[in-house]
Amino acid sequence: EATILLMFVLPIKAKYLSYGTVLVTLLTFLAKANPNGAYHLGGILFGYIYFKGPGALFDPNLIYLKYLKWQLKRKRSRFGVIDGEKKKDDDQPTYH
Repeated sequence: EATILLMFVLPIKAKYLSYGTVLVTLLTFLAKANPNGAYHLGGILFGYIYFKGPGALFDPNLIYLKYLKWQLKRKRSRFGVIDGEKKKDDDQPTYH
């Protein structure tokens, strides 16, 4: 989620910059303009596996946990807390 200044002017999130790098590398590899593109793609895959762990690609538990986290976030966003005003002259307890 870090923000990087592209060309010292344009703020862009680091993940979008890495997605763009992967896309450009993949397109140049498929167009056969870069014969070493397979090495770059292998390095990208190795880095992903290194940081996420070997089971991160197809781990069903991780996918299920992400789904539960998404559901919880969606349910939480429906409600908001509204503070009630307390009168200064009201010393009696409030019953609901």
